[in-house]
Amino acid sequence: MKHFSKWISSSVTAQMALAFLFGLMFVSVLLVIAYATPNPTPFQEWVYRVVMALAAGGVGAMIPGLIEATIPGWVRAGGALACFVVVFWANPPSLARDQLRSQSYFDVIDRGESALVSGNTVLARQLFSRASEIAPDAYIPYVKFASAQFDSGHFENARQNYEIAFEKSQRSDPTLLYGAALSDEAIGNYEAAIRTFEFIADRVRKNEEYLRDVRFSIAQIKLKIWLKDPSQAQSYESAVQEFRAFLEARGQPTYWAHYHLACLFASNAARLRTEHSPSAERLEQDAVKELKDTVQDLRLSKAKKAALHRTMLLDAISSTSDWGAPGNPVICKHLQSVSDRHYRVTEALMAPLY
Repeated sequence: MKHFSKWISSSVTAQMALAFLFGLMFVSVLLVIAYATPNPTPFQEWVYRVVMALAAGGVGAMIPGLIEATIPGWVRAGGALACFVVVFWANPPSLARDQLRSQSYFDVIDRGESALVSGNTVLARQLFSRASEIAPDAYIPYVKFASAQFDSGHFENARQNYEIAFEKSQRSDPTLLYGAALSDEAIGNYEAAIRTFEFIADRVRKNEEYLRDVRFSIAQIKLKIWLKDPSQAQSYESAVQEFRAFLEARGQPTYWAHYHLACLFASNAARLRTEHSPSAERLEQDAVKELKDTVQDLRLSKAKKAALHRTMLLDAISSTSDWGAPGNPVICKHLQSVSDRHYRVTEALMAPLY
């Protein structure tokens, strides 16, 4: 019996020693393989995990002390088996890959924004498209991608990507659709743009400042609709009401609301003058008043973009193009005539303040 116990003891010790040696050998081999294949396939990763877990169990059998691993609903193990479970259940390659993917994603986004700021919209579109491939469930790349497309004049594609971004956000942020509405405006799809803006307005009621901006954009589109087709009297009246409501609510900046009211009145006065209507003179006087308020408010403005807006005002009055960029002041040809005959905007803007 004594010899049998001794034989059992020596046999167990030999098994543990063999397990340790095999474990050490597998660990050494895996280190070499890991160096040779830094980017293994998912199947290779699984094989490596199994072998590494077995090796950890073998090495753990020779390490003194106690270890216990419990995974609720799956396994409860101790000793060498616990070492196997711990190593197999952890997945460092996946964690490292996710971290690298995150770093790569933000790096591409940053590079895309830099390209957009520098005016390289082609490169910006490529980088934001790449970011959407890295993180297909994120909505930010689609917003950035749409912005780059919008800036380069690809309005249809921009609208589609703004809508994708909205869906990717679980429809939680309706302001993502603002760019989609501007894209529809840019391609002349005014009714679709108004529907989108109304959708946004319905969901941002509690944000009064943002709601005023949305209503302002709707008024600009209705102004364009009426300028294109003066028979759309309802669009004219609605635009006047929207701009006046913006001023009554103390929306900022006030001068663009005054400018668009001046445009409405001057354009309507020009139309009525061809019909020899006595209302034309009164409307032209209203246009002059609104134009004066535009210049006065702009001259007094302390906003950072006030200087830029002065240039935009002069361009909007003197430009020969049709509408101007979506979201910018609507170009108004009839205001040039009013300015020349009644109130010279350029001189008024340059006059010193007292």
